[in-house]
Amino acid sequence: EFERRRAEIALLRGSDAEHALAVRKAAESSESEARDGRRPRPSSRAEAALGVTDAEVCESFVSSVAPGGFMRGLLDAGQLACIIGSTLFLHGGVQSRGGCALGRVPGREGEVQSPREWADALNAWYAEQRADWHARPGWEDESAGPSFAADKTAQGWASLRGGHALMDYVVPGSTPTVVLAKHLTTGGMPQPLDEELTRRLNESGIYRLVVGHTPHGACPTVIRCPAAPPHPPRPSKTNSGNGGGGGGGGGGG
Repeated sequence: EFERRRAEIALLRGSDAEHALAVRKAAESSESEARDGRRPRPSSRAEAALGVTDAEVCESFVSSVAPGGFMRGLLDAGQLACIIGSTLFLHGGVQSRGGCALGRVPGREGEVQSPREWADALNAWYAEQRADWHARPGWEDESAGPSFAADKTAQGWASLRGGHALMDYVVPGSTPTVVLAKHLTTGGMPQPLDEELTRRLNESGIYRLVVGHTPHGACPTVIRCPAAPPHPPRPSKTNSGNGGGGGGGGGGG
């Protein structure tokens, strides 16, 4: 990403596109060799070829999340979950390494049963975390909170930097997350939702799940999930429970 950003800055300054691409590829290849210990980091050659210093690349990353920066604007406009009509949009999906993310909101006990209420609650939590990060974007003095050595829990880290819980939400091995979720088998093949997940979505009027994160080439992968019949109605005084439920709609891919 570092050399990609260097090339982007050079392009914005009017560099030839083919030249910038060639330098970037050469630098990334040399960078890989440098990580393997086969040669030193090639930043000086890339700097000379494109006229963009390491300091300028670093500054472009920092300024992108500062007030008025493009990445900050994107973060403020985004949502973790978006439902439009009968379609649920997520970055990764609902099944993550940490477990099923549907209904789960960090810091909240239990599950939110309604997928639509869950999406609202998850986005509200995301907005709270962004506001905390806006207020405390940098590391605070250790004397203001627990020391790094004494308390390395999520609560301890959160007292030293705003929005830490949100950062923890998007790293491997954290709580169930819609960001790092994926609907693939261990062999990388598409995997349909299980019947219970499909039913929960269908009963809330959601019949399509659109995700990214793990693309398969240049074309979308469509996963058609088996239809999930709804739960039968509960017996009542006027209904002995003999009537069965109707067929549910098919789950989206």
